[in-house]
Amino acid sequence: MLKRISSIGLLVVCFLCSAPSFAAEAQKTVAYQNNAYNFQLQYPADWKAKEGIMGSVVAFMSSAEPAGQPHFNANIVLEDVSGYPGLTLEKYAAISIEQLHRGFADFQLTSNSPFILSNQPARLLTYTCKQSGYDFVMLQVLSLYNSKAYVIIMGTEKTLFPQYEVTARAMINSFTFK
Repeated sequence: MLKRISSIGLLVVCFLCSAPSFAAEAQKTVAYQNNAYNFQLQYPADWKAKEGIMGSVVAFMSSAEPAGQPHFNANIVLEDVSGYPGLTLEKYAAISIEQLHRGFADFQLTSNSPFILSNQPARLLTYTCKQSGYDFVMLQVLSLYNSKAYVIIMGTEKTLFPQYEVTARAMINSFTFK
């Protein structure tokens, strides 16, 4: 069931290592809306949004770093959990953390706290890991809504993370279920 989320998390980190550079746009933020999965959020206008990358519904990539270097990357992943009646957010988070431990070298969970995502209960995970010779800092928000697990995965290389943290949290806080 939930192996898909940790596998996607691993792919997201690999993608961070190889994301291409994109041209900047003039606007400060733009809205991304997904009618099929009933959510929307704001993201920086000079970033690129790509649907369907590595199993994600959508991935947002910064354009500030040179090609070949890790880029800040944000992904929205959904998983149908309708076949698991009684699955709680706490259980889903525990399974996700266990899979992250198994999937990443030097995985360190730095926080696991209650969170509210679009007026719905959620968990906010912060962790560090290593992949492809880089140290990463990641934020992951988990929420169960309408028989789906919504997972927002964001992160970048450790030295770049401080310059993106405010943007990451603004994107998370702009997320709304429709």
